Amino acid sequence: MSSKTIKLLAENLQKELHTLNQNSFKVHQKDLQKKNEAMLAYKKLQLLRAGKTLDNETASVLAKKYSTTELKLPAVDMSFVDHIVEKKGAHNRLDHHHLDTMIVFLSSQRVYHELLERYNPGLTASKDNHVKKTANRVGLEIPE
Repeated sequence: MSSKTIKLLAENLQKELHTLNQNSFKVHQKDLQKKNEAMLAYKKLQLLRAGKTLDNETASVLAKKYSTTELKLPAVDMSFVDHIVEKKGAHNRLDHHHLDTMIVFLSSQRVYHELLERYNPGLTASKDNHVKKTANRVGLEIPE
């Protein structure tokens, strides 16, 4: 195999890993936002139960403390691919096959999850959302 082929495979692998990284980052960011919103509501409730008033200053301090901080997308570590590309004898069929297999696996997993979500829309939804959609399907409404 030529070094061009190996480098092209490495670039394709990097693209797939970057896409996977972005998708999982979005999920983790949404989870963190939900957690912070729940913690903010809990802290406000604790203050009210303790008999303290929730003035604007206290509310803004709590909101600032539990606001969703901007997370930075972590970089994809490609050192293992660099090692394959740089090492002597990297142009054998086994390294080519390994890179090709990783690319196919990652892209297949990504497409599988996209199709799974598309054809089963409530699958990854929260339990409350799932119950609400199920009730709507049969013509009922969930009370607030």
